[in-house]
Amino acid sequence: MLKKWIFLCLLILLTPVLAMGDFLDNEGGTITDTVTGLMWQKATHATTMDWEGAMLSCEARIFPNTDVYTDWRLPSRSELHSIVAYGKSPATDALFAVGAESDYYWTSTTYVKDAKMAWCVNFKTGIIEAKLKTEKHHVRGVRGGQNEATGLIAVSEPQQTSAWQIGRVMPIIWTLGATKATVPVKISVSDDGGKTFDKTLVESTPNDGSYIWWKVGTADNGTAMGLSESENYVLKVEPTDGTAGANVQGLFSIAAGGTGVPGDYNGNDKLDLGDGVGILKELTQ
Repeated sequence: MLKKWIFLCLLILLTPVLAMGDFLDNEGGTITDTVTGLMWQKATHATTMDWEGAMLSCEARIFPNTDVYTDWRLPSRSELHSIVAYGKSPATDALFAVGAESDYYWTSTTYVKDAKMAWCVNFKTGIIEAKLKTEKHHVRGVRGGQNEATGLIAVSEPQQTSAWQIGRVMPIIWTLGATKATVPVKISVSDDGGKTFDKTLVESTPNDGSYIWWKVGTADNGTAMGLSESENYVLKVEPTDGTAGANVQGLFSIAAGGTGVPGDYNGNDKLDLGDGVGILKELTQ
């Protein structure tokens, strides 16, 4: 076990990070921000709402063309402000539709000095203001990251927004949550932002908090998983006995890797220090 954790620490340090783009139009009513790993609803809701209605509307999935996902929520102040683009009118990327009834959009963040107020982002000016929760403003839902409720498995690797490459060695690390160490876990991957998890990495692996994906794109049984370049990948770790505790992590990216130079474990088409993981692999087996 000690060798395994030494390997994981070295592997994380040796793994390069890819620079990705900004906004990706998913052509299905959603936009992925490849910098923050968040998925946004492209359209503004048809009507303005008070703060409580804004919260409930996201949870109820009443937005058109996006109800295939079950985890929409109202964004926090920092999350909504992350899509502000100063110098533009309206102050956001052209991919986002902006409502006409109000310049303000609700966030889930309550104003700390007055619980009757919550923060809004003004997409005409880009500024943030506190508004009474009884006022009516626009709503845009967001999803991404992982559910941090107590008792769920918590995935620390891959991190949200991380970028992986086909053919590379990558660690998957989690904490057990409410699951028991005696119950194995299944690890699967979604390439459609979390609609489906039909790409199984491993059917059953010990629930010891870590799994080494020796070759991204290839399942534990040696078969190709059919992964392609995308910014909409989500990872799922779940107990194999169906008990509570399953959790998902994303969004993260997978890009094309190396061409398969013998011994090129890190997939950069050459032999270098990063390929030392190959030696460590032999030591941990």
